[in-house]
Amino acid sequence: MAYFLTEKQRIEISMMIGYGENTRTQQQVVQLFIQKYPLRPIAQSAVSRIGSKFRIHGHVRDLPRSGGMAIAEDVKLDVLVGIEGDPHKNSRQIAALGPSLLPPLMLMARP
Repeated sequence: MAYFLTEKQRIEISMMIGYGENTRTQQQVVQLFIQKYPLRPIAQSAVSRIGSKFRIHGHVRDLPRSGGMAIAEDVKLDVLVGIEGDPHKNSRQIAALGPSLLPPLMLMARP
C-alpha cells in the first residue's frame, strides 16, 4: 500500500537532511523519520526525491500536474449524440458547437 507524506512531513524530512556542513546521510534521515513515525515507514528514495525537490524548487509542495482537463463520460455521449444528428459537419462546425455541448461544470479534474 502506498503512503503519501503530508507537506509537514516532507518539511520535517528536509529539516532532518540539514544544510551546509551539518547534513545527514539519506539513511540516517530514514532512521530518524522511522523513529518519529513508526507506523509510516519511508524508503531512502523518498528522502532523495524530497531533498532534490527542495534543492531545485526551494520548497517541498506538490507541483502542478501537466495535462488538460478530462471530459466526463456523459458529456462525451452528448457530443456523439449531437454529431449523429448531422454526420456531415466538419471539425470546425463541431468545434463551434463545443461551448453549448460542453458546459464548464461537466468537466472534471484529471486524476
